[in-house]
Amino acid sequence: MLRSTNFPELHGYRLERDEDVLSLRRQDGSLVGHFSARGVTKEGILHAIEDDRRGYPLYCGPDEHAVSVRRYLRVRMESPWEKFLDTERRTLEARRRGQLAKSLLWILPCESREEIERITLEDHLRADEGFVELRTEEDVSYKHIEQLMPEDRQERMRAELRRLEWLLERQRRRNSIMRSAATGKSTPHKPAPRLIHSPQLVEKVFAEVRHQHTA
Repeated sequence: MLRSTNFPELHGYRLERDEDVLSLRRQDGSLVGHFSARGVTKEGILHAIEDDRRGYPLYCGPDEHAVSVRRYLRVRMESPWEKFLDTERRTLEARRRGQLAKSLLWILPCESREEIERITLEDHLRADEGFVELRTEEDVSYKHIEQLMPEDRQERMRAELRRLEWLLERQRRRNSIMRSAATGKSTPHKPAPRLIHSPQLVEKVFAEVRHQHTA
């Protein structure tokens, strides 16, 4: 746990506390990222500053995966552009084949089946059209994979990190539920039946996705 928000290594950055959230900002006030005030460590803050100085997007997922995710991020950020694109094409093909739906087989108690259906359908339709997500620190956009440029790499990896953080956090919560079930503290959680999208949902989401890509 971080005991102080002021230490010498913060040079050029500052930490702002808002209840249980710490915000790391650059000297000009622009945001680097948010952290849980209860779980963040000084080492975690310094890693975030180091990555930001290198121009890498910030990882804010579960701490137990931080080292491996940062290693993965550095490999992707520093790889030759053609190798980066090859990885993107393989990832896109995996999405076309329903990778996300397989990852979301277990629907958590706080989630609805309809929400998960929509997320997986949107992802599949975008992949089928060849679109990947880009993220700035504030906005989300989509771009065809064959139109990606080297300057898109940071925004592309920021989008990939947000997706990975979400999946890792869901996995952490699922593991917690399974441990509680094993000790008799909660009801065992079973996987949901295979998602079957209704024609009405497919038509509605397809229209929304196409509109976002042409806007």
